[in-house]
Amino acid sequence: MRLRKVILLFLILVTNIAAPSLAFAGDDRVILDELLTGDVPQLNANDIKIPDDLKPGYHELQVEVLDDNGVVSSRTALFCKDLKGELHFDNNCPDLLVTNNKKVFRSSYKPFDPSSDPVGTASIALVAFAVGSTLIGFGSNRFDQNPAEKTDDNQDSMGDLGSVSAAKLAQREVPHAWGDRRWYINTTLFNSLDELSTSVARGISGFSALLARTILDARYLRAVVGNLAWISIPSALVVSFIGLNQIDNQALPFEFLPLVILMCIGIFDALAGFFGAFLYLNFIFANGNFTSKDAVFTGLGVALIFFAPGLIASKFRPLTRDVKNFSNLWERATDYVLASLLTGWSVSKLVEALPGLSKLTLPIVDHAGQIGVIAGLAVAVRLGIEEIAWYLYPARLVKLTTELKKPGLVQEIRAILFKTGIFYLLAEPFIGFNKYLLAGCGVFILPQLLSLVSHKFPKVNLLDQIIPRGAFKIVFFSFVSIFAVSYLKSLNLTPSDFILTSFVFLPIPALTFAFIDMFAGDRPFDITKNTRFRYAYRSLGVIILGILIIIILGNDPYLSIKNYILNFPDHWAAFVNQCSAIWSWISNYVQLTASWITIHLQQSWTWVSEHVQSTWEWITTQTGLGWDWLSTHAPLTWNWISEHAVSSSNWIVDHINNGWKVVKDQWLPAIKVK
Repeated sequence: MRLRKVILLFLILVTNIAAPSLAFAGDDRVILDELLTGDVPQLNANDIKIPDDLKPGYHELQVEVLDDNGVVSSRTALFCKDLKGELHFDNNCPDLLVTNNKKVFRSSYKPFDPSSDPVGTASIALVAFAVGSTLIGFGSNRFDQNPAEKTDDNQDSMGDLGSVSAAKLAQREVPHAWGDRRWYINTTLFNSLDELSTSVARGISGFSALLARTILDARYLRAVVGNLAWISIPSALVVSFIGLNQIDNQALPFEFLPLVILMCIGIFDALAGFFGAFLYLNFIFANGNFTSKDAVFTGLGVALIFFAPGLIASKFRPLTRDVKNFSNLWERATDYVLASLLTGWSVSKLVEALPGLSKLTLPIVDHAGQIGVIAGLAVAVRLGIEEIAWYLYPARLVKLTTELKKPGLVQEIRAILFKTGIFYLLAEPFIGFNKYLLAGCGVFILPQLLSLVSHKFPKVNLLDQIIPRGAFKIVFFSFVSIFAVSYLKSLNLTPSDFILTSFVFLPIPALTFAFIDMFAGDRPFDITKNTRFRYAYRSLGVIILGILIIIILGNDPYLSIKNYILNFPDHWAAFVNQCSAIWSWISNYVQLTASWITIHLQQSWTWVSEHVQSTWEWITTQTGLGWDWLSTHAPLTWNWISEHAVSSSNWIVDHINNGWKVVKDQWLPAIKVK
């Protein structure tokens, strides 16, 4: 079913540009110095009793103040104590800033005030709890196909954001390929644990589709390197232990390096990331550091970063796809781009949401962009390894893929209620408990409940053709949300009412399309595979990608495009000027090059002419000298040869005669006597 995908993608990918200011509903925190100063101070410094043994850090003080109407109210006053022991009622203690070389504690961080950046808080909050609630409540759809499919090259195989079918595991029924025939991969040393992963996933799928999908997530690694892929789990545990040691088992995010390493391990193997997150949460709990709701939210938010990115990527685009022609290649390139971009963006938003969940100003947020880029690159690398397994180890993939149990109605309802509960818990810190939160939960749960019976609704094929899908859906709802916000602004609501109203009404357009989608059948024809629309589809895809990048960068796509169109004459003039400048540069460079060649050709010709003449003169001179030398030495040489030839001949003749006389006079008579 695709019903929940519309509403959840809207919450995840649109609210960062459409959400207005947001602050904690009913937040009564205030800087202590503000109560001690002013024309009529609400507090007297002499009335404040702070223990001398108070440790350095940021602190809160509950005070009762009297307003202008004579009403006594309780306020939370913020102040800090620096490392020198001095109290700062303005809550500004620069020496408490934590570096990566020191252990950190929750009291060492400055409290986070969402009203200091209302627009950023709104976007981050809505994105974070939408992603978080979706993943933690990772259910399954009663009427979806099984995750083990023969193909993974269509939108349906991606499933929806709230279902395990979002990451269907594809397999290819082909003969053994090169990798399948390697001797090492077929030995017990490398494949003895293959049955373990499939049997455990199959057994646990009836209870939790998330755990079953997580167990099978690294099947591509196990297909390529066999049992060596299981090393990712102890690696994740070691990294998690190192990170916990750095934060002294506090309910805080890891420092940059261990957080990024464990996140990347989770991208390549969600099960390893899950074990790392499990160790992280258990150590914090065992050390008694889940002391508040904020600490629990912080732990859950950080745990999502450890194991969720790989699952997020599988929901945005297929992890595998058969490439048989250029159209398939285009779609596969789109998989790489969109999966990397959207996963990196989602991870960066989860990191930026940590201050809202923890109510602390966390230094790791300054690295959210870097963490998102690293996550996107890791997803691209994973897709590359998936290609190796898909084409070189298809038989291994078949062996490591199993049919999961179809969830029953009870499991479906339990998953929906659990997701809604997580949605509530993550949303409540940002907007407070009120009718708007309850209405938002209703908007969240309604399409999920209807999805259980949507298969019984009549279907219209044309609806599936016109309903936006994929990246175009993200861009479409972005513009819808912009116009919705513009309308809400025209109502002259107060900032607090504005954000609370937006929280309820911004998802309405997406919910409308969700209802329409329930009646969508099979599209008459696929524009992505129709040759008549091939180039139009690809051109539109490039435009959509550009708009999507604008959204991910946090810019308003409507204003960006509008400004570009309004300034198009200037842009065109600038383009023409640049072209003219480039043409002038090319012309000048060509002229300079031609002049250089001409000058050097002339110089070369002059040099050749001069040296040819001098060379000829040298050859002529040397030839004459050589001839004179030969003329002089030739007669001498002939005389010497003649002289020595005669004497040598006489010497040889004399020795032959003497030798013959010896043989004749001495050797032969001796032979005859014998």
